[in-house]
Amino acid sequence: MFDPITDWGYSSSNKEGEMLSNWASCNDLALVYDLKQKGTFVSARWQREYSPDLCWVSSVCGHPQPATSSVLGNFPHSQHRPSVIHIGLMLPVIHSTNKKRWNFRKADWENFTRKTENSIPLIPRQQIAIEEAYTHFMGQLPTLQSPKEYVAYIFHVWTKK
Repeated sequence: MFDPITDWGYSSSNKEGEMLSNWASCNDLALVYDLKQKGTFVSARWQREYSPDLCWVSSVCGHPQPATSSVLGNFPHSQHRPSVIHIGLMLPVIHSTNKKRWNFRKADWENFTRKTENSIPLIPRQQIAIEEAYTHFMGQLPTLQSPKEYVAYIFHVWTKK
């Protein structure tokens, strides 16, 4: 069945294509189609790509269900390319680092400020190695952190340039 219609990226429409479009409209259906994707059928004779494979999704109150399609590569020994249809919301997977950091909204800032002010006199006045200062700092973290729950640590080291 080949029913071209200009709404689907073809250069011309025919009567059957218009009837198919009207049928879909009357039944509140939406075509899952992306003009930018390659065709699902490659004509060896005409050396052109076509998309005769139609996928319809129903609509709710005039809004079609979220659906996307992707056309895969050429199928061996065939002029057809397979399509993958995803129906429903596609939530992106967000990859993040496992570095722990504080949730500053849950911090008890008054308690944190008091503990920090009390810790300042304990800072050594002589020059010490950065590794030793870092070890002291890491040792104080459990006592300084205000929120009981934390997500990950982020440390910035300032150096002289």
